[in-house]
Amino acid sequence: MINLLVVENDPEKCRKMVNYISQNTFDIRIYCIAYSEKDAISMINSQKADLILLDLDLPKLAGFSIIKHITRNKLKKYENSIFAICNKTKTTAYIEDNPYVNSILKKPVILGELVSKIELYITEKLSKSNEAIVKSKIKYELDKLNYNFAYNGTKFIAEMIYEIYSNPEKSFENFNRDLYPIIAKRHDRSPNTIKCDVLQATRSMILDCKEEIIMKYFNYACSAHPTVKEVITTILNKMGDYYG
Repeated sequence: MINLLVVENDPEKCRKMVNYISQNTFDIRIYCIAYSEKDAISMINSQKADLILLDLDLPKLAGFSIIKHITRNKLKKYENSIFAICNKTKTTAYIEDNPYVNSILKKPVILGELVSKIELYITEKLSKSNEAIVKSKIKYELDKLNYNFAYNGTKFIAEMIYEIYSNPEKSFENFNRDLYPIIAKRHDRSPNTIKCDVLQATRSMILDCKEEIIMKYFNYACSAHPTVKEVITTILNKMGDYYG
């Protein structure tokens, strides 16, 4: 669930926006409404909100001050999370490239357009969240086998597992043809270099990890010297246990 902070000093305008957003957007909760800069800064510092709907036309330019506060304190949680609203005559050039500002909407706000932008933000946010969870599970499994993340090859193996996991419709039967080139292009290296690094990381894992741990991990279905493909296939099967 995405927590929304609404910063607006006009209660009637605020009520209309909040009601429309609540009725037309899933996965979002109106976490807090702030009618002043002080209240908004307090909520922002708590970092309990995810998305900020900010009226720049608050008294004494407080809306711009709030963006300055977030930028100055490098509150990374709010990167690309501010939806700024302002009068058509207001100059916004200096915040248009601000990394914390997602969109700038001119008044009168078209609520349907606002909701569309919010839904796009939510989709991207949830997608990144799911990606982080999956990648943490992959690392967890590699850690079990005592893979060393100081090796580039271990990082490449993690990327290979995620690539297969996130593209179930694709066939990656031949790693030399279907997978190593993808990782190589991403890192501006040759497929053979990626393969060598992956093999080196796996050989080091076999030397560093106890044989009984390896045998138990693979359910005694392979030798104490599993191939890269056996490692990846087994971890993917365990990922299936996580996500069904």
